[in-house]
Amino acid sequence: MPVLVNGYVLRAFSVFYLHLLLGVGLTIVVTYAGLLDLGYIAFFAVGAYTYALLDRYVGLPFFLAVPIGMAIASAFGLILGFPTLRVRGDYLALVTMGFGEIVRVLLVNIWGPHGIAGIRPPLDAKFLGSIGNLYLVFYLVSFVPVPCALWFLSRIDRSKVAQTWFAIRDDETAAKSCGMNTVRWLLLAFLFGSAFAGIAGVIFAGIQRFVSPSSFVLEESIFVLSIVVLAGGRSLWRLVLAAGILSFLPEVLRGLADYRMLIYGILLSVFVVVEERLKALAEVRRSRKRITAMTPVHLDSMRHIPGVLLSERSQTDWVLAVSHLSMRFGGVAAVDDLSFSVQLRRSIVGLIGPNGAGKTTLFNCISGQYQLASGTITFPDMRKPHTPNSSALAGVGRTFQTPRLFHSMTVRENIAAGAMACRNGRLPDRLALHMASKTSDRLAPGIVDGILEYLGLAPIGDMNVKSLPLGIQRLVELGRALALRPNVILVDEIASGLNSRDKQYMASLIRNLSQEAGIGFLIVEHDMSFVLPLAKEVLVLDAGKLIDHGLPDKVTRNPAVIDAYLGKADDFS
Repeated sequence: MPVLVNGYVLRAFSVFYLHLLLGVGLTIVVTYAGLLDLGYIAFFAVGAYTYALLDRYVGLPFFLAVPIGMAIASAFGLILGFPTLRVRGDYLALVTMGFGEIVRVLLVNIWGPHGIAGIRPPLDAKFLGSIGNLYLVFYLVSFVPVPCALWFLSRIDRSKVAQTWFAIRDDETAAKSCGMNTVRWLLLAFLFGSAFAGIAGVIFAGIQRFVSPSSFVLEESIFVLSIVVLAGGRSLWRLVLAAGILSFLPEVLRGLADYRMLIYGILLSVFVVVEERLKALAEVRRSRKRITAMTPVHLDSMRHIPGVLLSERSQTDWVLAVSHLSMRFGGVAAVDDLSFSVQLRRSIVGLIGPNGAGKTTLFNCISGQYQLASGTITFPDMRKPHTPNSSALAGVGRTFQTPRLFHSMTVRENIAAGAMACRNGRLPDRLALHMASKTSDRLAPGIVDGILEYLGLAPIGDMNVKSLPLGIQRLVELGRALALRPNVILVDEIASGLNSRDKQYMASLIRNLSQEAGIGFLIVEHDMSFVLPLAKEVLVLDAGKLIDHGLPDKVTRNPAVIDAYLGKADDFS
């Protein structure tokens, strides 16, 4: 086809391929990692100016400049990522938009508003022979990276890398509790995305033979984002179609150039409305299937604990020690000079107290979600710095008051998320392992399948968790914590919202895991009929202070506990 068409068509296809490369990179950042980047075109500019400067001052050949431009753009992606990943949502969009404008202004002030001209094409003129051959070279140079980029994206889509990004995108707090270092994984998304932009930038400079700041304005970032939005998800053919529509539409409507942005706006608005309607209809169909499939599913009889949860279990004591812990929010002391020590190996400890007593705050401190104002927390294999992912890697699992599941994922994928974090190995090794895994079944089949069978979730393993009943959602969350192969699980009000039958099953499950697998449980609970028969000892908090610690019978007869929380003593006689 390239040899049969004129230079104009070849040039149009070259631009389309560049837009597709940019779309692949931004898809990784926006669709997979869930980061709204409005300054993405800055990495494109970095790649373009890298080749322009290398050509002018070093005379470096085009094909050697491609990896250098990719590397420098990737470095800029990391430089942007480190500070900006402290914020999320709209603030992240504003920061990245500011970064794009900063890069453009720097280009204007350092190399001037007219840019750099006279850049050598990818091949020297003596190899080309005619201007037609030049356009053919432009076409081929811009086309060659595209199949590689699409293959890379398809490989990412089927790997644990994508599952990790989806988990972080759905609920970053829950992802951290699964042992994921969310900052590193989001930096990886920035790195991959900026690398593709850098490659596209070098190619752009080579085929344009001129670069200027006017080519890297905010509108170009919005244009590439429009490709990603129009693609509507993870489909490669839709990404190609979206890039094609937005790249060739200006050529088709060249006579309406003044109305280009208006046409784009109308097109995107219509697409978004239609897409949302189609998604709503699809969700209704899935919901009907879910209702039919969920009819026989309930919490029922106990099964054998998977062997993988019985192995790798140390028999030494697992002691949680809290010393003079304080945690304040403004002038309010959520936890006030709290000290205690509990042995959790094969033990169940209850943590009770009135609302606002500091129970969940204590959990957040133990898991590393909060940085301590003062005091210390220690437990076996504790790592520094003390963060949620380091706590998970040290064998501390967690559930939440309201189940925090990854709603774009299935039951199986949610549980597999707990098995994704490797306790050992460097990041490159873990990344290689992630890239080698195509489905959640291959992540850790012995763990995932065993937990699904043990919890009775195998029949609904491929069902999305979004519309599951509360009891099943709590069971999935517990299964995700078990996939960490934990020493201890922090359980936050797991009986809340359950009927009496489901509470009885959940209590039997916790007792069985403690006795047979040796897993310790620290349970926050308001339902005394649930927690007191389970617990070997009980901690009672009130206003951030420990008011009692001991056997359940002793604690429930303490007048201070009765006054602060339990009410009349004869309720438990």
